Amino acid sequence: MPKSHLYISSYWKIGSTENEHKVEKQADAQAMQL
Repeated sequence: MPKSHLYISSYWKIGSTENEHKVEKQADAQAMQL
């Protein structure tokens, strides 16, 4: 799965605050390293 897809999917979560989005981006980055 392209990294851009993970970023976009987390970005589009409705109701997520900026802080939650940063946390999700970190989780996505960690998932890409597995």
